[in-house]
Amino acid sequence: MIAMNSQQTNAYTVEYQDLYGITYYDEVLASSIGDAERQVRSKRPEASIRAITLNPKIDDEGRTVESISSIDGDSSAAH
Repeated sequence: MIAMNSQQTNAYTVEYQDLYGITYYDEVLASSIGDAERQVRSKRPEASIRAITLNPKIDDEGRTVESISSIDGDSSAAH
């Protein structure tokens, strides 16, 4: 179970390899890239982490939150 606090959490995909060279992908909810890495390392200390990716936020229609903001003319959306 992930402890929630006042920090914003995002979904991250962590790509890692085991000792046999098999690549895995775990999706975790974390407050930062470092937090996402710590979560995977706590479960798989022997793993070699290859990449951590921030997953886009998707609305009910399958659009990213940023694309909705840009469609509505909001120039403050982060890209």
